[in-house]
Formats: sequence, structure tokens, C-alpha cells
Amino acid sequence: MVVTATYTSTPKEILRSYRVSHPVAYGFRIIAAAVLVVTGLLRGDLSGVVLGAALLAVGEFSVRRQLRPYLQGPVTVTVTATEDDYRVASPVGDTTRPWSAFRSARRTRGFWVLQFNRLASVALPVRALDDAQAAAFEALLRRHRLL
Repeated sequence: MVVTATYTSTPKEILRSYRVSHPVAYGFRIIAAAVLVVTGLLRGDLSGVVLGAALLAVGEFSVRRQLRPYLQGPVTVTVTATEDDYRVASPVGDTTRPWSAFRSARRTRGFWVLQFNRLASVALPVRALDDAQAAAFEALLRRHRLL
């Protein structure tokens, strides 16, 4: 079985996919920044507030730098899922991963998130698949014991 879908992703959607795909890193950054800001405010220490704000800014800058090729404007992406692998083709580059590279998959907040490990994953917008493709994709994930 082969599932192929082509869709156009916007910079806003790319940033959302990062946040959904990397909840631990994103959440840690938010919590650490909040703790620094609140502690700084409670102690009357401006350096904690500045450090917390800087942590958020540096983290966001780092993510945007990493995703820069995808944030220049709309990007058309083709995803092909076969019995053997998961392929992504875009103007930025092509990647192919065997299903054995993935640890799990989940559908959350408008994306299919395919996880390699606790810190690395890829996201596919749910909207990229029509009903028949979605059913076939989910069946493929189940056969590979990712769901």
C-alpha cells in the first residue's frame, strides 16, 4: 500500500508543527523562562526578569534559524508512505526514513507526529490527507506498531 499526499505548508503552520512535535523542549523553555521571570519579580531582581525574557527570545530565534528554509514563504511538500518507508520531498530537500526509525506515532492538535525518540520527531498536517488517505495511513502505522 502506498499513500501519497502533496500539500502546501505556511510558515505559521511550520512553527506550529515544531511546537507540536517537540513539546518537551518547547515546554521546558516556557517553564524555565516563567520561573526566572516570576522569581525575578518576587525578589525585585530585574536580572531574573531579563534572563527569563532572553531565554524565550533566544529559544525562538534558535528554532526560527533551524527552520529558516521553511519559513521563507509557502512550501509545497509531497509525503509518500509505503510499506517500507516514509518519504518527504520538498524544495528544501528530500528525506527517506524506514519505519524502523520511528518509535511511535500520534495524532494531536491537527498533526500526525511521528517520533524517532523523546526529542526528535516529524509532523504531517492532518489536513494533508483526505479521508481515504488518512484511513490508509493509519492502517500503515498500525501495521508497523506505531499506534
